[in-house]
Amino acid sequence: MSRGINPKVWSVSLIFVLICAICAPLTLFAQDEVSSPAARKYRAGSGPAGTWVGEIKSPDGEKFEIRLQLDKVGEEWKGLLEDPFLGPLPANRLLVTASRISFTFRPEEAAFPSHFSGIYLAGDDRVTGTISQRGSSVMIKFNRDPDSILMDLTDSSGEPIIPTRVRHPYRFAVTGRFGFWPALHVLKEETYNINNLTTKGASLDGTLKFFVLDEFNIFVRGFRGGLNFTDDEKINVFQDIGLSPDSSVKLDGFEVGVMGYFGNLLLRDSKFNPYLTGSGGKTSWELNEGGRGSDVVNILFEDVIGTDWAFAAGFGTEYEVRNSLCLEVEFLWRYFMTQDEEIWEDYTNYWTNTHAWSFSFGLTWGIW
Repeated sequence: MSRGINPKVWSVSLIFVLICAICAPLTLFAQDEVSSPAARKYRAGSGPAGTWVGEIKSPDGEKFEIRLQLDKVGEEWKGLLEDPFLGPLPANRLLVTASRISFTFRPEEAAFPSHFSGIYLAGDDRVTGTISQRGSSVMIKFNRDPDSILMDLTDSSGEPIIPTRVRHPYRFAVTGRFGFWPALHVLKEETYNINNLTTKGASLDGTLKFFVLDEFNIFVRGFRGGLNFTDDEKINVFQDIGLSPDSSVKLDGFEVGVMGYFGNLLLRDSKFNPYLTGSGGKTSWELNEGGRGSDVVNILFEDVIGTDWAFAAGFGTEYEVRNSLCLEVEFLWRYFMTQDEEIWEDYTNYWTNTHAWSFSFGLTWGIW
């Protein structure tokens, strides 16, 4: 902006910083629950350690049982896969985290090793994954051996500790959503400019999320949206510049933001996982005489078009459908800095910044 930083920019930036500050302590609090230094013993649901039993099909279609033994000795994990035909097979290059398990194993006469990659689901106390070798793979689900002896996880006073539920057993996820944007008007003494004559619009967006923690992610999102105009007689004031009830505002762009989840703090046993979110990015916008792609409105011999900063803040919730698939519903306040004084000087103040609410819903899929 050519006239210094608008006070509204400071307000939006402050809101974004506050959301980050709120999200971070929530995620740290959730992490503290599972890292209690007094935890000494295991219980079902507390982690991937133990004896697991799965069922797999042979090439001729016959089902047979295999067993997986995972033990943690000090800081080192050890694993053993037991196959009725191949015998016991040590798990090599074993990697175990709170939610992921991977290792290789090689039967005695095999030319190449096989690879297992899977996830541990604390809520279901189950291991699910695939065994692959040279391009072919088979899926397998392991349940805990009912005869295996596991002790309750307890604190220093002997009280049982309930393990924290893992909501996102993956690092990366993609989200696709449809949105509805009702216009938000900021009126000064009932003085209507072009921005205060918008009504509503629709949007589509796609998001790539990186989960730094189970309760916190950083995302990059692209969106395509806009707003339509009212058919009220107030719009007649702007007929001379080509504005009509058929006009529209195009708002396409990208944004980078954060999400902080607190379902494990408030709704531990629920499939709902609410979150706070904030974002900022760039938006390519234009005021069209008709629908998207039509001629651009001209004010004072300059097209009303530009690329400027945009910010958003709000809240939402996930609803778990299955292990790596969630429904997502979100409500945002969106602020587009469309009053670009570097492009033209609007002495009549016809065109200012644009505000909108955003109601979005879609699906999130954990991909890795």
